This record gives sequence, structure tokens and C-alpha cells, in this order.
Amino acid sequence: MVLEERYFKIASFIIKFTFYPTESSYHQKKFIRSIEKHLKGFLFLKEREVKTDFSIDFLAVRSVKTLVDKDSKLQYINFYRLRANNTLISYYHISFDQLEVILALILQFILEHRGGFFLHASSNKIGNSAYIFTGSSGGGKSTAMMFLKDNYPPLADDKIIILNKEKTYYAYQTHFIEKAWWIKKESEGVELGKVFFIKKADYFNIEKIKDKHWVIHALMKQLLHSNVEHNRRQVKAIMRFVSDYDEFYNLWFRKEKANLINMIKNYPQF
Repeated sequence: MVLEERYFKIASFIIKFTFYPTESSYHQKKFIRSIEKHLKGFLFLKEREVKTDFSIDFLAVRSVKTLVDKDSKLQYINFYRLRANNTLISYYHISFDQLEVILALILQFILEHRGGFFLHASSNKIGNSAYIFTGSSGGGKSTAMMFLKDNYPPLADDKIIILNKEKTYYAYQTHFIEKAWWIKKESEGVELGKVFFIKKADYFNIEKIKDKHWVIHALMKQLLHSNVEHNRRQVKAIMRFVSDYDEFYNLWFRKEKANLINMIKNYPQF
């Protein structure tokens, strides 16, 4: 029975996982392998001492505590608890879906203090820049990414992180398992390019957006929400982002792959 450590780098933040000994070393190793499989693109090989932004300690428990709602008959299990501002405790009985929730909460906590935010969006790497496709559900975010993927590497299908690093905005892939599960995930950010508010139509057109108040309200609708305090801080990050950045466009397209590729390839400002 041994204590094991792993480090994962997501959106430039280092998260330390400490796996405490269990009665069954097989159970511990199986749990670690599962996490490494799902987060392999973010695995950080520590060659020297590094500052960690957050820590998760995984413990074994003999019995799992549950909370029962008598009215609905729903039962809730304990899957994490905060130990300090930058440390929490979780358990070997959780699933990766629950770990996704934990990591989202951790990243939101860090991002709100660093001026970043999660955005519901798809993305492709065009040249050396990340182009973002966002908009209402069913508007064509995933369709645009899929149409472009053979020419421009896909970065995200549903969620992306936007973060300002040294006065430059970057897009970072998230830990979430998305519908397009085959997208290769990496820890390094890609410098942000254009941000498109995408809309399905029976024609093709790109138009630069001049009304930044409209951009703020449109982006707020695409935030990954959690609680009121998180939302308030994310809104501040959005307002700062829109004030600093100027590459916002409306994109109308119909469901024709070749024409969308040609429009992206030949648009004069790309």
C-alpha cells in the first residue's frame, strides 16, 4: 500500500492528485488508471518542484454516507468536501462523471480569480489561432466544427476556457468528455482568433459586430453557470474581455460543408 501522486495541467493551472493508500492496492491502481486514461492529454510530468494551484486528496472510506430526501425518496452520496481554499477531499467510490463536476468547480474557482471563464462553444485551430463558434443551442456550433475538422484541427465541441495571459487571450481545452470524444486534448493554450456568433440560415455571410453591449449579453448566455457568486465574477471577466478584445463576428451559414470551408478560407480578413 503506497501513496501516489499525479499532476495535471488544465488551462495552465497545476492540479495535484494525491492517492492515499487503500486496503486494496488493485482498487487504487484501477482508479488511477481510469483517471489517467480520461485526462491523459493533461498529465503533467513533474521534473522539479512546482507550485500547485489546487490539490485533491483521494481517500478510501469503509462506508459511504448517504443523505435521503424523504419527500422525493432521492438519495445523495458524499463525493467531496472542502478542506481549505485550495484543497479538497474526495473518495475512491466516485465516478469520472463526479470527478468532472469536481474539476469544473475547481477550475471555476481559479478562473474567477484570474479573469478567465468557461464558454459553451466549439472551436477549430485555423493557422496558429483558435477560432470560437458560440451561440444558442441548435445554432450550429458542433456542425461548424465538424464541417471544418478535416481542414482545421478541432479543439472543442461544446466547452472552451478563455483566459488572459500576459495581455494576450488564449483558448484552452477543458477536461470534459464531449460528444466529439475523439478530439485530442492538450494542456497548452492556443492564441485566440475570431469569435463567431453562429446562426443557421439559407445563405452565407460574415459581419463584424460593432455593438459591444450586444456581445456582452450574448456571451453571458453562453457561460457555464454554477452559483450566483460565480456568475457575478464571470460577468466581470466577460465585460473585461469584451472591452479588451475586438474580434467578434456574426456568422450565418447553411448546411453545406464545402461552402463553409471556402468562406472561412477566402474571407479577406482571415
